[in-house]
Amino acid sequence: MRNPLLTIAALLIVSISLLATAQSDEAGSRPFSFLNLDFGAKTIAMGGASIAVDNGIFAAFANPAALGYMTKTQVGVGFRSVIDDVVGGPVGYAMPSKFGVFGFNLLMLSYGTTQEVLESSDGRPLYTGNSVGGYSSSGQISWANTVWENLSLGVSIRGIFERLVDLSLSAACLQAGMQYRSDDSRLIVGLAFSNAGFMASQNGNDLKLPIALAAGISYILPYVPALRLALDLKQSADLPLMYKPGIEIAVYKKYLFLRAGYPFSQTDAEEVVKLIQGEPSDNYQKSTFNGPAFGVGLMTDINKGKDINADVAVQFNDLEPAFALSIMLAY
Repeated sequence: MRNPLLTIAALLIVSISLLATAQSDEAGSRPFSFLNLDFGAKTIAMGGASIAVDNGIFAAFANPAALGYMTKTQVGVGFRSVIDDVVGGPVGYAMPSKFGVFGFNLLMLSYGTTQEVLESSDGRPLYTGNSVGGYSSSGQISWANTVWENLSLGVSIRGIFERLVDLSLSAACLQAGMQYRSDDSRLIVGLAFSNAGFMASQNGNDLKLPIALAAGISYILPYVPALRLALDLKQSADLPLMYKPGIEIAVYKKYLFLRAGYPFSQTDAEEVVKLIQGEPSDNYQKSTFNGPAFGVGLMTDINKGKDINADVAVQFNDLEPAFALSIMLAY
């Protein structure tokens, strides 16, 4: 391939065109909605922008191709709150080899517990004294490698399991992506699709996975080398088209970073236009409860060839702020 950048640009333009014209009519109708959440603190702080952003081992959740540029072994762990006692977090490990980079990731989200309530014969609530709850989890194995000039390809095999009270669901799916980085990584572009696979039917109903296609770009401005701008466009089968803009500011060299982002949907953007025109919709509801996000990143050298990245984030929404923490060791 003489000029892979031209091919990438063409694929990106086609993908963005498809994303811009695609609209989901199945919002909320597919299982495993937790897969639409972001779990890495850096990703959360940047409003969900992750397809074309360097995020180490945690990048595999959005775009496995990002692992192809890793030169050190990495291990990471994270935590995030969602609402009330709904909490979860990721765990990851990645190892470069002569055959490419191999990664292993686990993701868990707990929905807490509540008292079981049944309906008695006279229609009144019956408290059994038992506690019921649920959780969602996924595990994936990823591989990525740089195959052309500054171009990495990656693929993941993901298993998903979800238990909600007495309902259990399981699935297996494929995730794949590509990512291009310029020689100085000033420009990064990426493309990824996820959750393409099959799942066990439930009560005879053939349920479908929330297949998603995402395209992203991030760029460091020539005259502002401390500022990186990022934007993801993501179309999921169970959500409207999502826009995920974010920024990252290098406050002190490559050791201290400030980040911010604000995800919104096509539906939200259209409602803002109607509001400006003085014609707001009477029945409008925000398509996602996520709002503005902010975060801080810190990288320290603990020894020659070893470093630790620590990221924290807070994201505001319609109910209560969500907090996230990620720690990653590279050696």
